[in-house]
Amino acid sequence: MPAIALAGGQRMTVTSSSRRNLTYEREGTIEATLWGHQLLRSREYLSDSPLKTNIRQVDEHESIFGTHYEQWHIHEHNRLIDRDRYRSRAIYSWADDELKIVEHHHEVRLEGAAPPVEE
Repeated sequence: MPAIALAGGQRMTVTSSSRRNLTYEREGTIEATLWGHQLLRSREYLSDSPLKTNIRQVDEHESIFGTHYEQWHIHEHNRLIDRDRYRSRAIYSWADDELKIVEHHHEVRLEGAAPPVEE
C-alpha cells in the first residue's frame, strides 16, 4: 500500500472496498484532511459521524494513530521498514477500558511510492 503524504490542510479522497460480508458499507468515500498532528475524516467506517485521529510520530519510521469510535479506543502503531518496502502494523482496541482485540499485520508495498509533496 503506497504511503499517503499530505501537507497541512490539503484534502484527499479515500475510496475503500471490501470483499468480506461485514456490517459496514462495502464501498464508500471518506474525505480526509491532515491538520497538524490530527487526521480529520468526514465520516467513520461504521457510521456517518465525523472522526478525528491523533497522530504521534515516534521516529522517522514509526507513527501511532489514536482514534475513538463510539465505545472503542484504538491505537495503531505503523512502522515502515527497508526503505518503506514493508509495513508492520500493530493495532490495539479497547472497549469499556478493557483490551478486547490485538492485531498484527505485515504488509508488502506492491507499487512504488508516490512523489514527495512539494512545499
